[in-house]
Amino acid sequence: AAIAAMLSFKVSLSITLMVIVLCALGLIPISVVNIYIDLRKPKLEWNNAQEAIKQNANVIVGMLLGFLIMAVYGVIAYLITTLNLNVYAIFGIMAVVLLLLSDVSMHLLHKVAKKGYQHLEI
Repeated sequence: AAIAAMLSFKVSLSITLMVIVLCALGLIPISVVNIYIDLRKPKLEWNNAQEAIKQNANVIVGMLLGFLIMAVYGVIAYLITTLNLNVYAIFGIMAVVLLLLSDVSMHLLHKVAKKGYQHLEI
């Protein structure tokens, strides 16, 4: 899809690669939030596999928090672009911000996961 967009909109390969990297980095904290939600309030009782996903309120909460996190990314990106830097500097700053958010979220999840898994009954 990224290659099709690159060819359709005549975006350079370097910009396309930067967008792919930023998207991948941005997904880490969102995924961590969803794992945290499922860890804190797991739906362990269900009759079939579809019920575990389709009738689980954690999915909606995770999506809403994902939208909120994306909005925060957007505000950060907007503030960085107001500095009138070139695209590579903006990419570098956003990559560092997303790496830091990913690192912090992974460390917090690791701490919570140890306690959370002990409370689950198997």
